[in-house]
Amino acid sequence: MYFATEHAPVVDDMLPKLTELARANGLKVFAWMTTRYADYGIEGDEGLACVSYDISARAYSRCKGLDLFNEAAVERLERIYSDLALNDIDGVLFQDDMVLRHNEGLGSHAAALFRKDFGGELVPEELYARAPGSEAVHYTPLFWKWATWKNRRLLDVAGRLKEAVRKRRPGAAFAINLMYESLTNPPYALAWLSQDLSAALRADFDYFSIMAYHRQMGEELEKTEGEIREMITKMAEDAVRTVGEPARVLIKLQTIDWRTGSPISDSEVVELIRDMKMKDVSLAVVPYRGDFPFSELSGGKLAALEGGRSGTGAAE
Repeated sequence: MYFATEHAPVVDDMLPKLTELARANGLKVFAWMTTRYADYGIEGDEGLACVSYDISARAYSRCKGLDLFNEAAVERLERIYSDLALNDIDGVLFQDDMVLRHNEGLGSHAAALFRKDFGGELVPEELYARAPGSEAVHYTPLFWKWATWKNRRLLDVAGRLKEAVRKRRPGAAFAINLMYESLTNPPYALAWLSQDLSAALRADFDYFSIMAYHRQMGEELEKTEGEIREMITKMAEDAVRTVGEPARVLIKLQTIDWRTGSPISDSEVVELIRDMKMKDVSLAVVPYRGDFPFSELSGGKLAALEGGRSGTGAAE
């Protein structure tokens, strides 16, 4: 972490210096915080590790990060977030690790909670179906029940972390990172990531941070730059329609190519910014680049953040 805590390794207690500098310049500070992947210092503790299921091998395995169905893991996060709130921050942005993929979130702790909530067993073989002679995996009705339940658990954990901060910072605001699929393909987002924008809206977040990384989207969806621009515009419109207040929608745009690490041309990013300014949404550029023409964001709400889809965040 980059703030003082006894519950995780500390790289440098720099957050107090950052907030002091920010206040002197009239800036607000949000801590960009990991959740599931905050296993710093306890990576070898199998009891706290997330559990996944290998569909082909029909076997359980360890997956990256913490098991958020394990109370010990969640309580550790609560203690870390409580220590974070000792600093003069205005709010928290939850990193994009608050997801569970379609075969993650199993194990004994999840099974016990599932049994408590539904009275039935969580059997992986009953979540996925294959037609005879086919490698394609289909989701069963039980899978969709489980995916919705996982999403609810993630939002419950987020609520507990928000409460840990608010006990010391009652006025703190909170933002949640959402993958672009939450808007372009909601059923896929729920199945593959356990994310649901409508459910997040009911969970009392102040901002909804949409990861509209155009280069990444173009590569993953095999679409042209023009098609992606149209998609991002529609994403912003759909998000505003769902959330109701444009300023609460934070559209994040990338300034480097994640694959090559090379800067994206200013003109390419500026065109997207101009599209978004017409929608009156909040904007972020990711990552911060000192040479970027930030004047293009004047007149709108601006955030400059670091990291890509698989990045980590402690406190920025």
